Amino acid sequence: MISRYIVTLNGISLESIHPAILITDVQYPPVAYERESIGIVNRDGARIHRSYKEKSEVTISFMIREYDVYNRQLICQEICKWAMDGGRLMTNDRPLQFLDCIVDSFPAVESTKGWTEELTITFAAYGIPYWQDLIQTELKPTAGSTSVLISGKVPGNSPWALVDVDITPSDTLTRIEIVISSTKHNLSQQKFVLSGMSVPANQTVTISHDENGVVRIYRNSYNLLRFQEGKDDLIAKCGILNNFNYAANCACTVVYKVRGYYE
Repeated sequence: MISRYIVTLNGISLESIHPAILITDVQYPPVAYERESIGIVNRDGARIHRSYKEKSEVTISFMIREYDVYNRQLICQEICKWAMDGGRLMTNDRPLQFLDCIVDSFPAVESTKGWTEELTITFAAYGIPYWQDLIQTELKPTAGSTSVLISGKVPGNSPWALVDVDITPSDTLTRIEIVISSTKHNLSQQKFVLSGMSVPANQTVTISHDENGVVRIYRNSYNLLRFQEGKDDLIAKCGILNNFNYAANCACTVVYKVRGYYE
């Protein structure tokens, strides 16, 4: 029996773990948005309300077609080992997208006795609770200037998307300020400043985000300058035009990289 479902985690498919595994269903449960309330100073108790998404989930149902109870338990343990560290989950329903996730619930090992019994495993994405484009969209302003403004539309349908940036200076870089803005959907200016550094000409500074959305700053791809968890970040709005602007102490080549985020 051949399943119509393909589920991979970090490039390894669930059914490749053992021939006895058969995926029977892949579900994408709708997740309700949470509401946050923030008080406004000196407004007689008036409050601002905003909605946010806590997570995205995927539940995979499967069978282990093995008569021997002990062997079924061993296969189930191999599935748990496959899922343990989480990572990039992909399905054939969304072939050009992935979910950066962790396992939320394992299949119950005590439920491996029945030949026809269906087991489930659930993954959830919290740090970036959206499906992401596999390929980044790049925006490249005119190179060789100390300040350039460029506008570009970010793909996707989520409220926001994180932006990565590569900066290659033509001289010693000591300071750069990056501003992302839009006049729609309440996206105010997102300002990110790097200063107090000395990056030689033609070495690339990369501002990127890890699987949890935490900012990491590298020089020449491997030398970690620092990481930060604070209010400063590079965020764009999906589905509309965003303005990308930088100002540096020397001429630079800058590349903005963004993935579309999807519900």
